[in-house]
Amino acid sequence: MVGFGCVVVLWGVLCCPTLGQGIVERLNILHQRIGDQIQAGKLDDALQSALKGVDIAPRDRYAWGAMAWVRCERREWEETENAARRALELGLTDDAAVHYYLGEALAGQDRLGEAVDAHRQATRLRPEGAVYHDALAIALCNVDDYEGAVREHQTAIRLNPQEPEYHFNLSNTLILAPHTTTAEHGAIGALREAIRLDPENPSYRLNLGTLLLASGRADEAVVECLEAARLNPGDAYYRMGAGNALRDAGRLDEALEQCRAALRMAPDEWVLQEALAQACEYAGLGAEARAGYETMCRLMAEDPRLPPDYVAQQRGHLARVRASVGDPEGALKEARGAVDSAPESPLALEDLGVVLLISGETADAEAKFRAALAVEPDRPWAAAGVGWCLAKQGRSEEARAQLAAIAGELSDGGDTPDPRLLVLASNAYALVGDANRARELREVVTRRWPNHLLLKLSP
Repeated sequence: MVGFGCVVVLWGVLCCPTLGQGIVERLNILHQRIGDQIQAGKLDDALQSALKGVDIAPRDRYAWGAMAWVRCERREWEETENAARRALELGLTDDAAVHYYLGEALAGQDRLGEAVDAHRQATRLRPEGAVYHDALAIALCNVDDYEGAVREHQTAIRLNPQEPEYHFNLSNTLILAPHTTTAEHGAIGALREAIRLDPENPSYRLNLGTLLLASGRADEAVVECLEAARLNPGDAYYRMGAGNALRDAGRLDEALEQCRAALRMAPDEWVLQEALAQACEYAGLGAEARAGYETMCRLMAEDPRLPPDYVAQQRGHLARVRASVGDPEGALKEARGAVDSAPESPLALEDLGVVLLISGETADAEAKFRAALAVEPDRPWAAAGVGWCLAKQGRSEEARAQLAAIAGELSDGGDTPDPRLLVLASNAYALVGDANRARELREVVTRRWPNHLLLKLSP
């Protein structure tokens, strides 16, 4: 909470000499009441107090500043902007909090450049105010100025190193910045510091677990995600986070338990359907995985906010599962529909390639994998698919060269191997006569997920 920074009695005596002492006292009481009400989360009551303030003194800049504070806490962005601008018009230009409220209001209305300007003015007026530097950092991150954002986050932390939210916000900026190992490690370190300062905060732990999972460190992710779910057991998304980490760690019975519990809490959330379907796919529960993906795709189709390429990706997953459970006709129809709806989705193209391969349409499959590489040249999955196609056509030397190009990606993945990549490459190696390498790659998958549906996709 960024409080409105002046004392009303001083406003009245020093800055508002036209106000009577009785009005000053009433404004002072209202201002104190607003702070208490906001602190207690009673935002409706705080709004009524602010409305009384502007009714008592409609041309008092401090009353309008207090109104901006309340509107900002209520996330009523247009009203916040109006109140802040009214305070500024009446002469309250030297209070950093008013510029902060204005910046928040502008960001809430997607006027991101203007938000940066407002927050920057707040830091000029109160350079020692850590909260203003943190807000400016978030605004800069929103306009993709990651270097500037990190600098402002670090200033906020230097000014107030004991505030966990500043470390958490720094981690978010580092996650969004162009990916580097340094940024990834910095984000993990910032989250660990936030947790050290506030160990009971479940969102910090869930974010850390999710980042560790994305970094291939599933066993560490499990610890954080399970603790997050323990701290917030009634939230379906925390259960889902624990389920995803347990799935990647190979603890599938526990993963299924967490994902099913999450779905019971919110059965109409497609994200939760997806998590359970993926856990079932990893556990080899074909019928349940297929039903889960079908429900997920139906729910996604009902949400107009979702971009077509993302929906297409999930339809591609459904197609691959249908192929794995012996429904090649349904798989091909679903995969073609996914690509038709988003022809430049690499994931949808790759899944169509897999389904075409299984259906014996090797040349068409190769074309789809190469189309995925044309969209995104550094996709090891598509490259492995091309290798599989070449091997299946008897073009062994070309297939070996293709596999050699992605050899660095074909490690066991550290803590979290990539089953789809390893199975595609394993099938290609089997067809070019390198049975040992094919077995090695497949065993990486079977050690952790012995019944994964992808293992049903034979060379």
